[in-house]
Amino acid sequence: FGICLAVPVMAQQKQDPNVPTPEAQVLIDKVKSAYGQLESLKLDGQISVDINIGGQTDKQSVSFTSQYKAPRQYRHEVKDRLQFGSTGQRMYLYELTQDVYTTLDAPAAKGSYRDLPGVFGQVLEVQNPGLLLAISENSVADLIEGGKRVRLLEAEGENTKPTIAYTAGDGREIQLAFDPQTNLLVQARYDMAEMMRSRGAEQVNSAVVVFDYSSVQPDAQVTDESLAWTPPAQAREVPTMAGAEGEHLVGKPLPELTITTMDGKPFNLADHKGKVILLDFWASWCPPCVHGLPDVAEIHKARKDSNVEVFAINVGEDEQTIRKFLAARNLELPVLMDAEETYSKLGIDGIPLTVIIAPDGKVHKVFVGLPVGGKAEIERAIDAAAKKS
Repeated sequence: FGICLAVPVMAQQKQDPNVPTPEAQVLIDKVKSAYGQLESLKLDGQISVDINIGGQTDKQSVSFTSQYKAPRQYRHEVKDRLQFGSTGQRMYLYELTQDVYTTLDAPAAKGSYRDLPGVFGQVLEVQNPGLLLAISENSVADLIEGGKRVRLLEAEGENTKPTIAYTAGDGREIQLAFDPQTNLLVQARYDMAEMMRSRGAEQVNSAVVVFDYSSVQPDAQVTDESLAWTPPAQAREVPTMAGAEGEHLVGKPLPELTITTMDGKPFNLADHKGKVILLDFWASWCPPCVHGLPDVAEIHKARKDSNVEVFAINVGEDEQTIRKFLAARNLELPVLMDAEETYSKLGIDGIPLTVIIAPDGKVHKVFVGLPVGGKAEIERAIDAAAKKS
């Protein structure tokens, strides 16, 4: 009709991918309120795995139970496999198949699951996101932090449960479905197929993990006795569990490394004491490194005028290979060379490896592999390290 109306023009404005849609935010606020009011919670559920990559398949399911008592006591148990939780004073992780356990002091107050020490936060997310929402100060907002395209899915078919969908910082496609009456989580679906492809995996037919909660009982009777835990007499205590690589470095100065600039000049880490330092060990042949390096470059760009220094340390490649790689991907950030692979002195086997050093010269945080929360999780660690000046 030859008429330009204001409303259609406004509707064409793009939604900021880093901000939840208004509809999703409404549900996020309801969920936060629901979990914030919980005095206790009992959960029963099942984890189902469906993996088919390169002709190799893995289909299995396992049941679990868990309990929570506000503000800091909880227990997650997979029969004959795992016990995990907090008595309020101590956190514990007991691996029954290996008969080993580890314990740490529990946080003094309720906070983000991402700030839990060691592998405890990671275990919560991959074992029981419903329990994670209960113990996290900001519940679902904490879980989706750093995610993109956070939106509310339209109800279709038999699925009438309000569902938040988003892309996590590490590339996983996640859907969280909530009970419309209680606003508590009843299903979580993690699709890792695209993430695996971006990291170099071929023939990814499926890579899905689903958490189905068969019973969700808010304000159920949960006693201190049911949440108490003592290690079995025969079990062996270990300082860390698998997946906690790098924890032995935390709180200590980094061992001296033989590192040079791209021009061949020696690099001395001690010269940069007094600042927060991010060291990212990488190589061009490592798909996860290639996937995560743009985030490191963005952090460098955003923080270069602050008291933060970022260095990408290439492991074992020559100058020509490095410069060609950086130019092809238009990456601008300080690159150092570890031609002798002295990073092996750190006692960690594998890259990508990200080390964050506090202004006092001691290691604050270590990420082996890509962090679950992507760039946002790294920046959170940087901000926490800055407070140690």
